[in-house]
Amino acid sequence: MGLLLDFGNRLQGKSCRVFVAPLDVRLFPKEDRSDRTVVQPDLLVVCDEGKLDKGSVNGPPDFIIEIVSPSNTYSELFRKFNYYLKARVREYWVVDPESKIVHVHIYENGHYISKTYNENDRIPVTVLEGLEISLEALWTRLPPAA
Repeated sequence: MGLLLDFGNRLQGKSCRVFVAPLDVRLFPKEDRSDRTVVQPDLLVVCDEGKLDKGSVNGPPDFIIEIVSPSNTYSELFRKFNYYLKARVREYWVVDPESKIVHVHIYENGHYISKTYNENDRIPVTVLEGLEISLEALWTRLPPAA
């Protein structure tokens, strides 16, 4: 996945780490592991090593990308949006390869500031200063939605 390389290269020598699915993310972890809100984002960045556990991330990542597939439902996307907002995920992208649109949500003061990018835009990654993702390059690296 080209995004993994983009993020991995940018994070070399830094405290943040990039991961791809499948990896359980326990958004609201409890010590007894009785929490039920577990997601598996397509790509995530974690900057707090204390959140990393064997086979899972305990607490919200700093950055999440979800890639839309034909099997995703609107209610699933809406549910995840609300989970990520409640968990205070700092930056959350929804990438739709079929329509070539990316919805970017930046957490600020208890809500998301949202912006839509398309076609050949460049998207700044706010949680990783200096990193921009070229959508033109992204669309050539993502497989088309089946």
